[in-house]
Amino acid sequence: MRDKKIHGPLVAEAITGRILMLRGERMLLDADLAELYGVETKALNRAVRRHRDRFPHDFMFQLTGEEAGNLRYQIGTSSFYSGLPRETSAQVLGKQLLRSATSVGAQYREAQRAKSIADFVSKSEGALQELDETAYWLELVEGSATDTGSAVRDLRNETEQLISIFVSLIKRAKQNRANRHRSAF
Repeated sequence: MRDKKIHGPLVAEAITGRILMLRGERMLLDADLAELYGVETKALNRAVRRHRDRFPHDFMFQLTGEEAGNLRYQIGTSSFYSGLPRETSAQVLGKQLLRSATSVGAQYREAQRAKSIADFVSKSEGALQELDETAYWLELVEGSATDTGSAVRDLRNETEQLISIFVSLIKRAKQNRANRHRSAF
C-alpha cells in the first residue's frame, strides 16, 4: 500500500476530490485518508482507537447503517456510470440514471432534517419517487444493447431494497402521525 502514497502538489487535488458532505460536515472516508497517508485502512483506524487523546473529539465517527448504505449506493451508481461505454445512447441513459440515483441521497438528507412528521413523509416520498425513476432507467439500460455484466442487476437489487426501506419508513411515519393525532383527542 505504501507505493500509493500521494506526494507534492497533487495532495490538495487528491484530497479535494475525496471530500464528502455528511451530516452537514465535510469529511473524508477512512479508506481515502489511509490511502493518502499510505497505510492500510485498518491500521489507521487501529491507531486512532489506541491514541484517542491525540485526535480532536470529532475526528472520527461511525456512519449509521442507513448512511453507509446510502453512500455505497451513490458510489456504486457513480462507478456504474463511469464504466458505461462512451456510445451516445449509453451515456444518455447513464446520465439520467446518475441524476435520479444521486437525488435519492439529497432527498434522504432533507428528510433527516424535516421539521415535522408531515415534512419527513413528503421528503421521503420524494426520495421514493427518485428510486422509482432510478429503477426505470436501470430497466432501460438492462434492455438496451449495452453490456453491463451483472452490475445492472446488482444496482437493480439494491434499488429494490432501498424502495422497500423507504416504503417502510413512510408507512411507519404515517402510523406515528396517525397515533399522535388520535392521542391528541
